[in-house]
Amino acid sequence: MADIRINSVEFESGQEPSDDYDDEFATSFDVSFTLGGRVVAALLGKQVRVLDRALLKVDGKQAVRAFQNNPRLQDEVLKAASRQIKQALFDYVDDEFGRGVRTTAMEFHTDSMYWTGSVDARKGTVTIEGQVSVEGEFTDSRMASVQRVARAWLRQKRAGEVGKTILQQMGGSRRLSAMIGAKDFLVGHKDRGALGGLSFKFARPARGKPNYIKILLMPSDTYTVEFGSVQGHSYKRHKIFEDIYADQLKSLFERQTGLYLSL
Repeated sequence: MADIRINSVEFESGQEPSDDYDDEFATSFDVSFTLGGRVVAALLGKQVRVLDRALLKVDGKQAVRAFQNNPRLQDEVLKAASRQIKQALFDYVDDEFGRGVRTTAMEFHTDSMYWTGSVDARKGTVTIEGQVSVEGEFTDSRMASVQRVARAWLRQKRAGEVGKTILQQMGGSRRLSAMIGAKDFLVGHKDRGALGGLSFKFARPARGKPNYIKILLMPSDTYTVEFGSVQGHSYKRHKIFEDIYADQLKSLFERQTGLYLSL
């Protein structure tokens, strides 16, 4: 998994922005995130190789206190969550008021009552839920239109970049073409709420086996993988796998198809 994974970003109940009074607003978001690898090691002041044993001695409250005392890590998490926070703000303000929005400040609540934490020593992760205070200002409807177009363009660009990254994780187009007869590569999928994805066809290994795969990167930083069969203009879905990590993609493909991606 990524060292910082944003699990969810939602408005705190009843804290959605309102434009009743002026062009400035303040709101709060409930943010859940999971820390792993080097980030947890740095948080606890431990080496990665002994992290699993160290986590056995740490509870959720201790992890939360360590995070609250680490402003640099708070900044890293805010940076990771800011895109989703800004998107949620834009979508809400655009739908409700037909206006644009700009954030001017973003920080974690310091009051411990807003925080909970849990530790998974087996996975070497710490999951924390806290609140983020956000200040911002509304912009005019013309700006909202510009923002809408710009964000749509950026989402499509990111989706394409995600697809290209997945292609490299699978071995690259030249290697895939040579080893499994892969063709018709398509990047940029955004169905199922995905951030982007990749699909391609490949030589059918045997009767009843798939000859098509679609790999989608989800907001949880895991992949949803669909196998199917393409024949002419018809398509038949075989299986869908969810919550797949990047290092599991190749082995999943090999198990489901009987084709090998490495010598």
